[in-house]
Amino acid sequence: MISKVNSKDTLVEIGIESIDGLISAFTSGMPILSIVKKLKELSDSFRNKRLVKKMILFLEEIESLQIEADEFLNSQLSNEDDLQKNGELLFAIIDRADDLRKAKLIGKALKYLLTHKIDNMKNIFFRLCHLIIDAYYDDLEILALFRKDNEQLSTSDEERLEELYRFGFLMDVRFRADNLNESLGNLINSDGFESNGILYVLNNYGILLKDILLSK
Repeated sequence: MISKVNSKDTLVEIGIESIDGLISAFTSGMPILSIVKKLKELSDSFRNKRLVKKMILFLEEIESLQIEADEFLNSQLSNEDDLQKNGELLFAIIDRADDLRKAKLIGKALKYLLTHKIDNMKNIFFRLCHLIIDAYYDDLEILALFRKDNEQLSTSDEERLEELYRFGFLMDVRFRADNLNESLGNLINSDGFESNGILYVLNNYGILLKDILLSK
């Protein structure tokens, strides 16, 4: 039987006891290779090489963070307990990822939020992480297609739109536009797709993840 991973113990073993420590490791010049080496050394002890792969993909995305990101993170977290609890939560979320690409996307999301100094970053990040974890990864990529003057999606994509709506990245504007003198045609031509008579547009988390997907 595969042993359970204790996120707190594992973080301590690799020399990172909190989310702050994880970011500080890079902003202080600690090379990713040293962290990766420690993770690989642990892979046999907790018998979960897949988790190691996910952690490496996540770490590679945040490797280039600057010192300003570390300072901003500290301003968003209240105390040492908060730092450690969020480090453990982040580790547990990455452990839950059913697709290696999700771990990479979570790293990309953290880097984006820190780089752009998004207010209420902690709550936004963890909520976004849960949305990413629950969704099917290939469906998430369609968010990048929401842009001006899009054509309607093919029938094969309708299910993907419905899933993105169900997991919290889209909204149905019909509920918001019923009492407005707006043309659904104009809405479709701006930032929405029509599926089965339902007009889907990006909500705030959909817009955020679209920007993250398109970021470098």
